[in-house]
Amino acid sequence: MVNSVIDQYLSLTIVGIIILIAGIALLASKKKGGLLVLLLGLLWLLTMGIYYIFTYTGVYETGLYPVANVVGVVLLIVGLGAVLYYWTRSGVLKR
Repeated sequence: MVNSVIDQYLSLTIVGIIILIAGIALLASKKKGGLLVLLLGLLWLLTMGIYYIFTYTGVYETGLYPVANVVGVVLLIVGLGAVLYYWTRSGVLKR
């Protein structure tokens, strides 16, 4: 019997690629929300890329994983700021 287990990080990367392709398709067809889905796919792949860089450089094995947590918190804050900016510009959030 062949072991057909796929790595969870590889499957997450594949999901990010699917979201990116869906965003490109929505943006090309001028559907509402296409840019948002495209940005979500890009940021998903950016996050996976950062994970792969940290894994390759050995950040997780050397005990420097708090650095990864700090980077994650910074990305979260920047992402929340970008969403709030987008919502205020589009009129979803009114001050």
